[in-house]
Amino acid sequence: MAGYFVGATTAPSAPLRTSPPREGVNRAAASPAQGPRKKQTFNPNYQQNNPYLGNVLKRLAANDLAAVSTLLDDLEVKGHLSRNVLHSCIRLCAKTNNHHAAIWCAERMRQSGIKLTTVTINSVIDACAKTGDLNQATAWWQVMEHEGIQPNRISYNTMLKACAHARDAKKAEWWIHHMISSGLRPCLISYSTMIDAWSKTGNLAKAEAWFQKMEEAGQQPDAVIYNSLIHACAKAGKPVKAEQLLQRMCEQGIKADEKTYNSVINACAKGGAIQKAEYWFRHMDGAGCRVDEITVGAVMNASAKVGDVDRVEYYMQEMPRRGLRPNVVCYNTVLHACAQIGDHIRALKWFNALKSAGLYPNKISYNSLIDTFMKVGDLDSAECWLRTMVNSGVHVDTITYFTLARDFQHINEHCASQEASRWAFALIIKTYAAEGNMKALGYWLTEMSREGLTLSAEQIGNCMRVSSPVVQGMLMPHWRASVVDYPDQHCSHLGQSEGSDDWSDSYAPTPPQYLEMASYHEVGQDEQDAPVDGDQFGKCLSPASTEDELSVPSLMNLVKEAGDRVYVNVNVEQSQLVDGPCEEDHYLVDGKWAYQRISV
Repeated sequence: MAGYFVGATTAPSAPLRTSPPREGVNRAAASPAQGPRKKQTFNPNYQQNNPYLGNVLKRLAANDLAAVSTLLDDLEVKGHLSRNVLHSCIRLCAKTNNHHAAIWCAERMRQSGIKLTTVTINSVIDACAKTGDLNQATAWWQVMEHEGIQPNRISYNTMLKACAHARDAKKAEWWIHHMISSGLRPCLISYSTMIDAWSKTGNLAKAEAWFQKMEEAGQQPDAVIYNSLIHACAKAGKPVKAEQLLQRMCEQGIKADEKTYNSVINACAKGGAIQKAEYWFRHMDGAGCRVDEITVGAVMNASAKVGDVDRVEYYMQEMPRRGLRPNVVCYNTVLHACAQIGDHIRALKWFNALKSAGLYPNKISYNSLIDTFMKVGDLDSAECWLRTMVNSGVHVDTITYFTLARDFQHINEHCASQEASRWAFALIIKTYAAEGNMKALGYWLTEMSREGLTLSAEQIGNCMRVSSPVVQGMLMPHWRASVVDYPDQHCSHLGQSEGSDDWSDSYAPTPPQYLEMASYHEVGQDEQDAPVDGDQFGKCLSPASTEDELSVPSLMNLVKEAGDRVYVNVNVEQSQLVDGPCEEDHYLVDGKWAYQRISV
């Protein structure tokens, strides 16, 4: 078997020692025939000659921890389980962004009696940092302190990296000050990570402050640091500052790469400097940098912000000529440009092109399309696309809600913002009610309540008209609230639809106050007053001898199980039945008790 360390030429005759050598033993002179041993440094590629470790890493890459545990047990029995083996496992986990497996490997190391080192802890923290799990990274720092392991500069830089990935720049500042107070000087990586942490939060002032501290410490910035700072300018929409940094970068002999130009173009796009964005796009071509989809998308975004659809379409046609394939972001940029000017014809053309390209529309695609139709006042088409969005498995988000409310208020000049919000909530709730998505329906009902809004009885009636009995039961408490806010509208939904002769065809679900106090008992076929519908006899519910309250869910289950046609006995005031039809076979009135026909 090949050696585990660089310089090992023969298979070991005894299990590898995992503990330090005894005092007084000169291991370099232990085999004079072979000459002095080379320094036993860890080689990350030594597993290529180690079939045991190769199998472990294969199973670990597949996240099969049960198989990994079995293989490690076998290695431990044979005496081949060493710190280097487990370090390789942890580093593989960090590389594949699997910090849970890295933690598992570190715990396994402790269980096997192998002492943790600074390298071990740093590798685990690095795995946590790459996934942005700052809590686990902090927990393993505490393990390092508990084990009495001394942190080094790499330990602190790794914690800074974890904070940057978690977008917690304030915590990163705490750690770099802790690093300085422990007697360690920040290096170029430390300053670079701090600038990156503040850049990701869009705080250009803080990023510049740490850039200045880096220069005062005598550290020379590199392309990575400049890219982070220019990225902060892009987030803040500061094209002039981004251009100045790029010029300074070139003056210092630092070559700008694709990321640099993309950030400058993006800064110009966000700042509305369209001509500047196109200038740097052409300059990037001349500098020999590769133009990719991100670059073209950034230039397109600059034109899209001002609704220049022609220019955006030009770049979309330019991409295939450059050997680039437009992605969803590019198509969404065209849709956004169409929405800016309300060009629904071209918006539909590009939406269909997106699907024809084998791509799937996302929230931004549907939101832009809905925004386009709302801007031209086509509310029916906007509602249709909202239903299509939900039916496609794409959930409504806050951007959808704000788009609907904003555009509705823009269409109706005298509409208050509260009414526009109520309309947007009603449309979203109606869409999910028709879909039967209870979870999403509950979420938006809760959001509406948090805003202190209630729908009118007419709006609730519209939602209940398109929903199942189970969803109707969920909407009933909100109907009750609407009666208090809109007392004149609580029976408007009982009217017969235009052009319909059958009351059951135009039925709107019975309001909650009609159902919650109903008392019932099943009536045999010979006792029914209700008409027969073909061979199916309806089930009739009539007043029971006792006034026991029937819960809404129970009644809804009864309605659902009753079959095709159901007759429900509801306790209502006769004065509330003015708008309802009074044919005997469809609507029977006996004092304050009514028999309402429901289609299930």
